[in-house]
Amino acid sequence: MRRTHFKDDRATSPVIGVMLMLTVTVILAAAVGSHTSGMLTSTSPAPMATFEIHIARDVPIQVDGQNTTMSYLSIKEVTGDSIPTTDLRIITNNPQARGNVTIMEISPGVENTYYRSSYPSHLAENFGYRGGVSPYWNNREGELFGSGSFDSRVRNFGNYTLRSGVCMVADEYEEYTGGIWDPVEGKYAMAIGLPTTATGMQACFADWDSVSTGDFVNVRIIHIPSRTMLFRSDVEVM
Repeated sequence: MRRTHFKDDRATSPVIGVMLMLTVTVILAAAVGSHTSGMLTSTSPAPMATFEIHIARDVPIQVDGQNTTMSYLSIKEVTGDSIPTTDLRIITNNPQARGNVTIMEISPGVENTYYRSSYPSHLAENFGYRGGVSPYWNNREGELFGSGSFDSRVRNFGNYTLRSGVCMVADEYEEYTGGIWDPVEGKYAMAIGLPTTATGMQACFADWDSVSTGDFVNVRIIHIPSRTMLFRSDVEVM
């Protein structure tokens, strides 16, 4: 009986070895997981916010008694945390765009619009043109288009803070001189005799001229520090 007992004991030693190896593996995995978890928890937390987005095309209006039309994109924070727009990126996708480029990215502080010198601006350009960054901050909270000092850097996307009730707007009036969409290059090209120009709507959408009332375009709002998508929806153009 003693010999049999010794033989059985030797037979179980490989099993014990395997168990020890598994234990070490589990401990190492736990250590790596703990380290990774620590790295993830150090990521900037995402803010909480809800948004209301409207896109309109060629709305009849009167300006100084004159009939004209305007198009606009309005993004309003309905409720939520205060969010510096320097932490946001807006991405749109226009499936109607001609060519292979359908996506436009709006980054904070990156100049993307040009206006005649009589329109909102802060940077002087050649030929009397100036540039800016859409969508602009709307001066009056809770309203679509506010009055006040247009010629100010604080209105540029990336230089103001969103909070509950605040709206940011890109626009295009009938008399705006815009760029011409190049479907091959996937960008707005120079109009004849004019420097490269882009209206607020062109800055926010690839091939804006291809968009009609009733079309849907996709809008995403990304919180850059946390890499979190705060908003994503197909928005109907009214």
